[in-house]
Amino acid sequence: MQVLDTETKRLFEMTLECTDIPKWDDFLAFLNKRCLFLENLPSAGTKGKQNFKDSPRHKSFILHTDANVDKKCKLCSLNHDLYNCDKFKNMPVRERSGFGSEHECFRFQKHKNDIILSTCIIYVENSVGEKVPLRVLADSGSQVSLLRSSTADFLNLRKLKTDMSVSGLGGSNVNIKSKIKGVISNGSGSYKRVVDFKVVPKITNMIPVNSFDISHIVFPSNVHLADPTFNTSNSIDALLSADIFFDILKDGKYKLDNGNLILQNTEFGCIISGNTSRFSSGSLHCGLITKDFETLNDTLKSFWEIEEIVPTKFVSDELKKCDEHFLKTMARDTNGRFCVEMPMKDNDIELGQSKSTAIRRLKLLERRFVRELI
Repeated sequence: MQVLDTETKRLFEMTLECTDIPKWDDFLAFLNKRCLFLENLPSAGTKGKQNFKDSPRHKSFILHTDANVDKKCKLCSLNHDLYNCDKFKNMPVRERSGFGSEHECFRFQKHKNDIILSTCIIYVENSVGEKVPLRVLADSGSQVSLLRSSTADFLNLRKLKTDMSVSGLGGSNVNIKSKIKGVISNGSGSYKRVVDFKVVPKITNMIPVNSFDISHIVFPSNVHLADPTFNTSNSIDALLSADIFFDILKDGKYKLDNGNLILQNTEFGCIISGNTSRFSSGSLHCGLITKDFETLNDTLKSFWEIEEIVPTKFVSDELKKCDEHFLKTMARDTNGRFCVEMPMKDNDIELGQSKSTAIRRLKLLERRFVRELI
């Protein structure tokens, strides 16, 4: 009773009479009814804001029970639930827990569904023209292609300076200071493309987080996997953006493992993705990466605001005196016109000793006129 929630305890107490002592069978029967009731309720994750004006006020549903369901105990194979098995009740607690986990009983089983991410092996030319195989993640939710810094150093390609910011899940930002241009290709060389990789310290964790067995999956004989070791936990060297992801897609799609897994043909071979319940990593990957132009614009705006040179006006002493003279002598007459006294310079202009020179030239001119008349 101590492990039950308050609501379940209250409902169980309501089923008892005041003088009755609760029995174990009655308690189990109540729990079975309570479990069936809770299983038929919608999950809490589907609750949303309802519009009662538009929604109908009635609800209909269908319940179907099969009275002939064969409930075989996984311990003694008799027709009862495991928790009603006397043999199971007599087992120690640790053995009961281990047995339930081993046989994936509903009381011990956890939801183990993971999504396989699409990885592939590509070839990138290094500084001397050699093709180097890289394990990349094809991500249709990324606006930029990324390359791990250690891989960029290994390729020894020329790094170009850049300054940009990319954001991921939850708005987390990563500043990028360098990029490289790399030529990617497939094994046969039938597909080539120049990719502008942004260099980052780390792209993601190991993918998959845990290695898992694929012996139960039957692959078609004519299928060439883009990453033959997709089930082996390993690091990611690069990430291909959405434009490259859709560029490498080709005709051909296969469904495996009862439709849970999908093989999609690409220029690098068949990439695999889908839901698998064979392993549980406990860690999820979300590959949404976008360019953050707002941060770049804010940086440029701050740069221009800090580095902006304000032009200074050069005002001479004469202009200053004119402004002062205007303020002192400005007035308006009876007609409303503005009247200002004419400014005069304080210092007279010095013309120099030019009078004697002018008289001498005048006399020379007079003598020339006299000679011409004679």
